[in-house]
Amino acid sequence: MKTLLLLLTVLLGALPVQAQSVCPAGVLLDFARAASTCYGLEGEQACIGGAGVVAVGFGGQPVTGFSQIGDRIGIGVLQSLSLASADDSLPVVSLNVQANLTDAERRQVALLLIGTATLENGIPPLVERVAFVSGTANLRVTPQENGDILARAGINESVVVNGRTQDGRWLRARLRDSNTIAWVAAEVVTGDNLSTLPIVQPDSPVYRPFETLRLTTGGGSYCDGALTDGLLLQTPSADTAVILTLNDAHVELAGTFFMTADDSALTIYALAGQAVVNEVFIPAGAQGVVSGDSVTVAGYPPDFLPGLPLANLPAFIRVAAPLAEDAITQAQADYAAALAAQAIQHQPTVEALDTSCRRIVRRDVSLYAGPGSFYEAINEIQSGSTVDPIFQTTDPQGGRWYQLRGSNWIPAAQVIEQGECPAIPVTTNITAPRTNQLSLETCQTTNGPLRAGQRVTIQFTPPPWDNYPDARDAARIDPGRITIGSQRYTTRATQAILIAGTIGEDDERWQRQFYVIWEAVPGTYRIEGDRVSYNPICTITVPVGG
Repeated sequence: MKTLLLLLTVLLGALPVQAQSVCPAGVLLDFARAASTCYGLEGEQACIGGAGVVAVGFGGQPVTGFSQIGDRIGIGVLQSLSLASADDSLPVVSLNVQANLTDAERRQVALLLIGTATLENGIPPLVERVAFVSGTANLRVTPQENGDILARAGINESVVVNGRTQDGRWLRARLRDSNTIAWVAAEVVTGDNLSTLPIVQPDSPVYRPFETLRLTTGGGSYCDGALTDGLLLQTPSADTAVILTLNDAHVELAGTFFMTADDSALTIYALAGQAVVNEVFIPAGAQGVVSGDSVTVAGYPPDFLPGLPLANLPAFIRVAAPLAEDAITQAQADYAAALAAQAIQHQPTVEALDTSCRRIVRRDVSLYAGPGSFYEAINEIQSGSTVDPIFQTTDPQGGRWYQLRGSNWIPAAQVIEQGECPAIPVTTNITAPRTNQLSLETCQTTNGPLRAGQRVTIQFTPPPWDNYPDARDAARIDPGRITIGSQRYTTRATQAILIAGTIGEDDERWQRQFYVIWEAVPGTYRIEGDRVSYNPICTITVPVGG
């Protein structure tokens, strides 16, 4: 009770002044209880902060273990969340959604569903399996033997796959710490039930839970009309847009928003930041009413919903003042002008024919962190792009590589020279990539040799769990340790991944990886993973001088 009173005091201090006089202590206590109960919510998880919540899975059955205040669950198994008024508590559910954000960003979109409302998840669970590489495997852009290589996986390294081609020769995977899709040949990997993966098209996108969603809100009113049923949403940054499909509308959000919806329209209130809905710009201080394909933008009412529980969101904001019609028109004109300027900036230019040196990429090709395809694939460069190599060197197999401005490397064989080009200086001083990854099962790295100063993700994968609750609670029961030399580190864990079977059946199996991030320094180290009698060990050397 003392903790709740303290949180209530914090909430009263953090809420806008108007909220202190319009929301009774009981409602504020409900929000304080929800904040306390759902504190430390992990990525892609949901938490019940107030009673009156019914969760349904994609099989149409209630989700077990997710009905009481304080219950938490991975959002991938949720098909819908329905909130109904309860006598003793205001219904509240907190969710963390990743949407189109990458794993490497380690950021989430915070959602807070309040009052009588329903939120539906349009993305069914992704069937995933863990495959192990039986030899060196190339992860390619397309399921073809000549497809560009995005990354490589070493022997016994794990790869999470989530689909297969019609002929079963290629498996679809997601690259680590990114949303990039890659393809690996089925003949170079092994694993359980890989032949049961769903058949997917090479160009079909992969979405995360609640990246497509539908909101329906009731007509509930609280705090003497200062608060209504709805959905609060906050993105990690006002600079990076999160892209969702909401009630069939294409929505790009950057900031903090409140939303309501009925059978006829979806209303989005831009409290801070900005939104683009079906290509219509909505600045902070305005509301957008979406009906079919049309979006009508106007300033929201003065003193807009002062009872909103903004203190339950990760970041503090100040609600923007309502905009007048002329201010909205000006903001939309400024946005359109910025888009036009950006389009002009990125228009390709046609250069006059002359004898000047031009080096052009002959086809779409990957750029690498170092001079060799065993380094990490950083990004792609399109056919016809002009490059400016500053150095050249050869890899251990004798292949020639160019280093571009910005430090990325490209195979020299993929570059065509036109005009009179000077020789490119040869170098043996290769700058190490900033990041690397070490598997304690294989003692191999995924981004070239370890070098001093690199941020190295050291990871191990213990045996799988037989059910989701055990996998979910594993990091709390025993977070595991990694010892580097004489220094012991507590690990972090990835989300649980279904690698075999069907959720709720006896044959389901779940996998999690445990890892630490270490800045490499010169020396020879014995590195040991330790978790519940699972102890992979490697000895590695970081050379002096990088």
